[in-house]
Amino acid sequence: AAAGGDHGPARDLLAATRRGAQWERRGIFVPQLARNALHHHGWLDAWLAEAPEDPDAVLVKAELCVAQAWEIRTGSRAQDVSRDQFQAFFALLDDAVPVISAAAELNPADPVPWQIALTHATGSQAPREVFAAYWAEATARAPHHYGCHRAALQYLCEKWHGSHEEMFDFAEQAAAEALPGSQLHALPLLAAVEYEVAADPTTTAATADTALGAPRNRTAPAVTPPPGPRPVPGSTPRRNGPWCCRTPTRPAIRRRRPYATTSRWH
Repeated sequence: AAAGGDHGPARDLLAATRRGAQWERRGIFVPQLARNALHHHGWLDAWLAEAPEDPDAVLVKAELCVAQAWEIRTGSRAQDVSRDQFQAFFALLDDAVPVISAAAELNPADPVPWQIALTHATGSQAPREVFAAYWAEATARAPHHYGCHRAALQYLCEKWHGSHEEMFDFAEQAAAEALPGSQLHALPLLAAVEYEVAADPTTTAATADTALGAPRNRTAPAVTPPPGPRPVPGSTPRRNGPWCCRTPTRPAIRRRRPYATTSRWH
């Protein structure tokens, strides 16, 4: 509907997540809608013109601002990004700041503006104290929010502002403290993906078998997924399953299967 110019269904969907404090679903739907608006922006423009202070419309706009910056930069390594791309990237991230702030002010209980802020912190090279402040705001609202944890994991990985050790420690602690049925039980798997694939784009299923030996004992504890509701579809990276299941972690991957659904790993 949104791609066709009708913002009504998106408005109703996000209003329901806000009224019901469905923060996990909201943290998934907002990036999906922003990706749609990246290529079909007319519906969001119309929504904002109709209701410029709608907390849901402003939230999608905040996510879109960050997505537009990354669209310019691309996911390439720094040495493959031009100076003009970097200048445009940082300029767009600067423009996103007041929109993210407005989204947070319009719906103070919502952790999703802080999910966006954490992603923004990674790209903008925010210092650690800024990241820590955003993280404190996010966890004060939803201490087990998957989207906020996933965004924080990227900031903490070695290719950005942390280290492999810090990333794995963060993922394991989140999984250990996760509620029954939480997608956070899959976070160590995402850390392993970051370690093997995101950190080295040339890594394949064939080379991962050997390389994964270092982190595999940390990411494959002998646990059974706890009882509880199934995770929200579209939230964790099923596309990484083929190579993961060829590695020595396969038994653990099978135990985590309820948490491996459909979205890409950022």
